[in-house]
Amino acid sequence: AAVERANAERAAVERANAERALAERIAADRAAAERVVAESTAAAAYIPPSITDSSPVLYEDQAAALSAIQHHASTPDANAAPLTMGKTVLISKSGIGIVVVALLAVVGYIAFRGGNRTGAVATTPTVADSIKAPPVAAVAPVDSSPPPTTPTPAPETPAVAATTPAIAAPTDSGTIRVGELPADARVTVDGRSMRGKTLRVSARAHQLTVTAKGFEVFKEKVTIASGATVKWAPKLVATVVAAAPTNNTPTPTPVNTPSNSVSKKSCRELMRIEDFAAAHETCATEADAGNASAQASMGRMYAKGLGLTRDAAIAVTWYRKSAASGDHESQTFMGYALRDGNGVKRDDKESAQLFKLAAEGGDKAAQLEYAVALEKGDGLKKDQASAREWYKKSADQGVSMAARRLGHMFEKGDGGPKSEPEAIAAYERAATLGDAESAMTVGKWYRDGRGVAQSPAQALIWFKKALDLGHKDAQNEIKKLQK
Repeated sequence: AAVERANAERAAVERANAERALAERIAADRAAAERVVAESTAAAAYIPPSITDSSPVLYEDQAAALSAIQHHASTPDANAAPLTMGKTVLISKSGIGIVVVALLAVVGYIAFRGGNRTGAVATTPTVADSIKAPPVAAVAPVDSSPPPTTPTPAPETPAVAATTPAIAAPTDSGTIRVGELPADARVTVDGRSMRGKTLRVSARAHQLTVTAKGFEVFKEKVTIASGATVKWAPKLVATVVAAAPTNNTPTPTPVNTPSNSVSKKSCRELMRIEDFAAAHETCATEADAGNASAQASMGRMYAKGLGLTRDAAIAVTWYRKSAASGDHESQTFMGYALRDGNGVKRDDKESAQLFKLAAEGGDKAAQLEYAVALEKGDGLKKDQASAREWYKKSADQGVSMAARRLGHMFEKGDGGPKSEPEAIAAYERAATLGDAESAMTVGKWYRDGRGVAQSPAQALIWFKKALDLGHKDAQNEIKKLQK
């Protein structure tokens, strides 16, 4: 610190001495110029037009002309260029002009002063340690007044140059710079609306879409590498407008028909008719506006690759938004994703909670999955009695797997009393709903007389049903009964 302070004081003294010397030199030069002008009272002089760059300046007498030149010479300005012969000076007939020699002398002086007006350059002393000395401020131009004799003391403690490490750009993302677009243009990346001209996205392929009034929808798939910046300038094509009729008969306007509601289908309608290409844009617009059903549809399209590239991570983003709005189907799909770790980190506890919410809301698939979680204790406390109840609720809504698992619980006595008659009744229901494995089980129980009276004829009926449903072992059972 002491070395810093001494060096700063020495630099300040050197700067003050340089400023004083500069002021003295300017004063001496000004006196010399005034002496030359005063002594030059010769005949009238005229500067040729060839060296002018503007209109002539007329002065009434010699004194006015001298005063103009002296004023320029006596007014130092660090930002002004040296005085040039850019004006034609004309002296009235009644006065005595300024001689060319005098003007050239002033020009030479000003040029000399402008070319040598250089402030003292303070050198930054070398410091032995690693702390950098504070930079010395640039010397401002001085006027003719004497400079201060007392140097400004340096700060007690030199400033430490803060070193901020550069932040490396994320390696798993890139940047898209969007070119010029119409003012009302809407840009979506993978169905999500984006704002601004610079878009930060993950490093992979993205579906970019632009919609603007008066232009056709523009779609393009852009692949972004890690840390890369891509300039994207979509080429919009104006919508072709039908030519107006050639006759002068006005077209009648439909009464009470909104002009912008002509046969535009909603997201739900487009998904129902499986027009996924059109559904993508419509559902994205509705989803951005907070429509939970449209958000669920966006999740479904990305989860299954309907009309666009399959992307489990984006599907989870949309399903989570819809689930938070209370959509039971989305809660169920989020439960699947969390259970399987598909597009999101696996979490059995959150998965079970989402299944529960959707099951309580009446979603039959969620009722089955919640019953499985209760039966096995996945993500929550094991409760087989409750599992039986939820299997029954799901089976009552036509879920074959729920009916089969309910039959299994009655068969084994899990979650309640063992009952083969109730078990085979549940299996028969599952088989009727299309479960081939349950049809095979019912056939075997009739063949063996388990839970019901033995009946080879009934067994044959159920084995044939299992065969129709695609069970590979049904044919062998049929052959055995037909021997």
